[in-house]
Amino acid sequence: MMHLLIGTAGGRMANDVRHELRLADIKKIEGMRNHTRATMRKLFVELRGEVIIFDDTEAQCEIIGGFLDQATLDYRRDVCDDLLFAWWFGRAFREMAGKSCHWAILDRRWLPEPDTVPQ
Repeated sequence: MMHLLIGTAGGRMANDVRHELRLADIKKIEGMRNHTRATMRKLFVELRGEVIIFDDTEAQCEIIGGFLDQATLDYRRDVCDDLLFAWWFGRAFREMAGKSCHWAILDRRWLPEPDTVPQ
């Protein structure tokens, strides 16, 4: 799930912006077809609890923070799998992503099928 969120955000992952993904689009991905609001909630809870430790060797300090700042599950149209998931990456993750070429490489290597992730 973490890679899906990062891949969806793409080059905007270091920006302090809202990212979105619909359950219907998630279900198009092989291995994720059986997800529901309840299973997605569990995944977002786990990701919200993930701790990021980034050693900024240039500044000679370690940054400790979270992967996600906040996530929302908009279930107003739950009956037709039109749940909208939105998330904001945590400040520590955004800073790490902005300073690291690792995430740029991951972003280029993890390319979902064009019809599986909305633009």
